[in-house]
Amino acid sequence: MYRKITKKIIKLAGIKNNLPQLFYTDLEEKTLQIKMTDSVIEIDDGNWSPTDNNLIYQQEFIIEHPNELFGKAKVTDCSNKIGMAAHIYSKNSLFQETITLPVDIVNDTERVKFDFRHTFKPGSLRGYLCIDFFMYLKELNSRQSFQADRIGMILCQEDLYKARIVIDGEGVMFPIIEYKDSNGPLWTIERNWHDPSVDEFDVTNVRIKLNTANPLSKQVFNSNGRMANEIMSTIMVQSIAMITYETILDMQRYYGGMNKVEAMEGSILEVVNTWIIEYSIDTSNMMTIVDSLQNGELYAKLQLRGTTDD
Repeated sequence: MYRKITKKIIKLAGIKNNLPQLFYTDLEEKTLQIKMTDSVIEIDDGNWSPTDNNLIYQQEFIIEHPNELFGKAKVTDCSNKIGMAAHIYSKNSLFQETITLPVDIVNDTERVKFDFRHTFKPGSLRGYLCIDFFMYLKELNSRQSFQADRIGMILCQEDLYKARIVIDGEGVMFPIIEYKDSNGPLWTIERNWHDPSVDEFDVTNVRIKLNTANPLSKQVFNSNGRMANEIMSTIMVQSIAMITYETILDMQRYYGGMNKVEAMEGSILEVVNTWIIEYSIDTSNMMTIVDSLQNGELYAKLQLRGTTDD
């Protein structure tokens, strides 16, 4: 057992981060920015494709008082150095890597500011991508009691920041957040929209909430097995079914039908209409919606990904 960076220490040291920024390079070699919402990436640019374009992830981190991490009763000795790293992994894209940031965090009262920037090549992303940031022991010159004693040991009690990116074959992002509730279900759908023909399809109005405190979460979200893929496929299918059904009910209630008004660009209705056409969804009732998705092209694609992950 050794001391780690807790929420209290994060507050004392003033460890902060700006929201990530996303960019991609278009066919004319211009670098364009992509809309970002908290730790859930939402791509609003129809010109971006995970197959044809790269994805550049950039994020700034700040430590206001680095000296709060060092000392006899702190995380590590004053003569040591702390590093920062990002663990990037995806079961669907079949890769994981840990990238160290070019920074030495030392016992100093001066503010430290540094960037993480990583470029994902075209065609390298699909499925569920995770980026977890943490601090580790970079250089060991002296050790006090109850402190990490080997270079590379993780110093964080929890990751400093988690980014989650969900990508399908067409480059559409599904709004997803994580929360912790030891008594809660593995996942839930939260809808906050009023008018689906106007309200945007983003994390503010609709989102999947993944419960990382549920006993199944580690097996599902950090696994490459068939069971994990089966559960994630079910989550995606049922989420699309629920959103589709609720949208149909709202459009019937407010306007008398799905086609009575024109869907605004980027709205929930526009996305649902796309799903109905793309996945040949029978919208007669909730059961036919689920059946169309489970026995159609979407579920087949999700299961095909799973056969390559074992």
